[in-house]
Amino acid sequence: MLKYTGYRLAVFVLLALVGLLMTACPTPVPASVATTASGGNFTVTVNPVGPPKWTYTVKTTGSSNINFIEIIAPINIKDCKVTVPTGWTQAGNVLSTNTASATTVTYSLECDKTNGPTYVKVNDVAGSGPNSLGPVAGPT
Repeated sequence: MLKYTGYRLAVFVLLALVGLLMTACPTPVPASVATTASGGNFTVTVNPVGPPKWTYTVKTTGSSNINFIEIIAPINIKDCKVTVPTGWTQAGNVLSTNTASATTVTYSLECDKTNGPTYVKVNDVAGSGPNSLGPVAGPT
């Protein structure tokens, strides 16, 4: 039984080193997520890409103003600080306006989450939509 002690010690040391390497190495970064997506009359661009902050610019190629944006993310948006433009309101994952007139809308999400795929659903006053854009970079 004593002749296997060296072998057992070597296996133990090897396993300890593997465990140490696995916990000491950084977690791999997920595959790159797009920073631009288009659909229908709309385009969304993400710049900068977080974490901790993602800034989205939604544009329409039409002449009708954007009035509705829905953020479709695998996280609860309540965990993020959402900054919306003047004249816009936030209710959960939905950003909307009855008064602001713009063919370009910029908003941001700030939270301590990792980067991953997020979708944006957009509509305008003329009813061109809703169009789902993405996936683009966002908090997950």
